[in-house]
Amino acid sequence: MSEKLDFSELKKKIYFSYHEDGLLDLLMGLCILGFGLNMATDNSVFLVASWIWIPVYMPMKNSITVPRLGYVRLNEERTLASRLMLLLGIGVVAALLFLGVIVFSAQGSLPVSVMDWLRTYHMMLIGGLFALFFVGAWLWTAVRRFLVYAILIEALIFAGIQLGMEPPVYTMLPGGLIALAGLGKLLRFLQKYPVVEGE
Repeated sequence: MSEKLDFSELKKKIYFSYHEDGLLDLLMGLCILGFGLNMATDNSVFLVASWIWIPVYMPMKNSITVPRLGYVRLNEERTLASRLMLLLGIGVVAALLFLGVIVFSAQGSLPVSVMDWLRTYHMMLIGGLFALFFVGAWLWTAVRRFLVYAILIEALIFAGIQLGMEPPVYTMLPGGLIALAGLGKLLRFLQKYPVVEGE
């Protein structure tokens, strides 16, 4: 039992170290920021620029993190089936959120109270798609700051709606904060783990 607990703690430390570089934070923050810039300018270039960071995540991870920490493949007890179920659950919730946005756009025969709520808070559904990604990252890695980001996104959107801010502003705000937090973590990581020649 003790060995099992020790391995669980070791696994957590490995995940924390692996995500200490802040790359996921930085790139997802840029995605959200780009989405907000697209809303503000109605320029699809920003929308493309916001998602272009996703394919570069693993190459950046391999060039920045792996040379400093190495690569460990854990023989985890969690099966592929349980991981797939987690992803499926997240996908279903994301699809429901997306469907909610479509229903709002279609102006269907929903009760007036529901339509009024959607008119006021529909951006929370869109923000929920980004928040859901961070919830999934938290469940996958147990790195708590990802859960904090998910809460931050929804809280700032809600606060922005209450304060009467324009949607692009309260969309860009959490993206900018998350990107800055990621950049700060990346700079600290590079300083803490320099690459030593010959290793």
